[in-house]
Amino acid sequence: SGLAGYLFASRSWDITGLQVGLAILFLSAGCSALNQWQEREIDARMERTRLRPLPTGRLQPRHVLVISVGLLLCGLTLLVSLPGWLPFLLGALAVIWYNGVYTGLKKLTAYAVLPGALCGALPPLIGWCAAGSNPTAFPIVVLAGTLFLWQMPHFWLLASCHRNDHQQSGLPNLFKQFDRQRLFHINNCWLLALGLSYLLFPLFSLLQG
Repeated sequence: SGLAGYLFASRSWDITGLQVGLAILFLSAGCSALNQWQEREIDARMERTRLRPLPTGRLQPRHVLVISVGLLLCGLTLLVSLPGWLPFLLGALAVIWYNGVYTGLKKLTAYAVLPGALCGALPPLIGWCAAGSNPTAFPIVVLAGTLFLWQMPHFWLLASCHRNDHQQSGLPNLFKQFDRQRLFHINNCWLLALGLSYLLFPLFSLLQG
């Protein structure tokens, strides 16, 4: 998605685009590894995640922490070497927001996915800014906004498929507040908004040829 943001802005392949793609690959891998380090006890309680390397003991927590920090540093180093500071600042924001804000909010509220969805909307914005384009331009707002909208139905449908897991995790979950049918109705509203957002793509020249 970061590379897509770069290509939409620059409309050409070059070494900078590859650098952006690799940076976001490292950042997302580092965030994921750090998240699994943070939630290793929760992962051990859920069927879907109990076979991950930390719950099974295939990796030790200190090793995962070193790996995650190394990946994050690689990603941020690639971003800091790009022209301008905005890609680096957005990348650092994504890490802080995902591992520092969203991961903590999951223990407090079943609605953590709403602010957490910002993390998924940032990579295309990073790519767009790396190409030297205006971060408030309508095309990137539409593209990033689409990824923001997509994450709610994605997360809640996944939660529905693993409903028992979420109850065993000890985390707040929506099924204590809504029955499944009500949640599907809410989900359909998000899906409708997502579908409508795609109609904006040709209006702002995101689809050409």
